[in-house]
Amino acid sequence: MGQKVQLIAAIIHEPELLILDEPFSGLDPVSQEVFKDEIKELAAKGTAILLSSHQMNLVEELCDRLYMIHRGKKVIYGEMEDVKREYANFKCTIIGDNPEELLRNIPSVHRVESKEDRSILYLEQDVHIPTWLRELPVELNVYELIIDRVSLHEIFIDIASDKNMIVKEGAKYA
Repeated sequence: MGQKVQLIAAIIHEPELLILDEPFSGLDPVSQEVFKDEIKELAAKGTAILLSSHQMNLVEELCDRLYMIHRGKKVIYGEMEDVKREYANFKCTIIGDNPEELLRNIPSVHRVESKEDRSILYLEQDVHIPTWLRELPVELNVYELIIDRVSLHEIFIDIASDKNMIVKEGAKYA
């Protein structure tokens, strides 16, 4: 309840600049939606909003620009769409029992993570999805198939844990 009161006090006079530090921390899902809607409305009305958060899914949903800091240094900066285009290659999640060797031999796959009947195929930069889908082997067992981009959360984890798994323009980001 205290966070709600603080947000109301901060926005009641429709400020030109609003700085929010972890505004969603400890909020239930319904309150998070209310906060997100309010933040979006303020931004649409012209309020400049600086949002500091470790909840990358919310950053990805709400922000136009990103400045990611790790160990006190800038690691990513730019328009969200540019950052996603540069770092967030496509990935394909396949639910179905498939041998890892079959998955690794699919064209344009640079990494495979498998656990039980779920496999995530990380695709190479600039893959053309319709063409790639036509190249899938007919013996592939597919109960469910999801294609999306690597999330900002995954990018942050990769950088913060020094895994160096994210490929940026043909090379690892680091």
